[in-house]
Amino acid sequence: AQRAILLDHYRAMLGQYGTDAGLRLARKHVSWYSRGLPGSAEFRAEMNRMGDADAVISRIEMFYDRLIDAGIHRGAPMREPAPSEQTLAEAA
Repeated sequence: AQRAILLDHYRAMLGQYGTDAGLRLARKHVSWYSRGLPGSAEFRAEMNRMGDADAVISRIEMFYDRLIDAGIHRGAPMREPAPSEQTLAEAA
């Protein structure tokens, strides 16, 4: 899911800002999406050096395909229950 969201976001930035500016702007977003995933530091460093928009798409796909093939995914963040929810759960 994150792969598809990132690619949609990346393509939208290219469409909105053009290839050159969109590519530069997208670099920080790619970093945010990939942070904490295995191999992400090397991936981010590579993204910061790339200047071809289509090559970036291919590299994003390769990075996430490798993670997906390995069974690695980023789940939804855990949310602490609100105090009112804790009280209701404890009362039941």
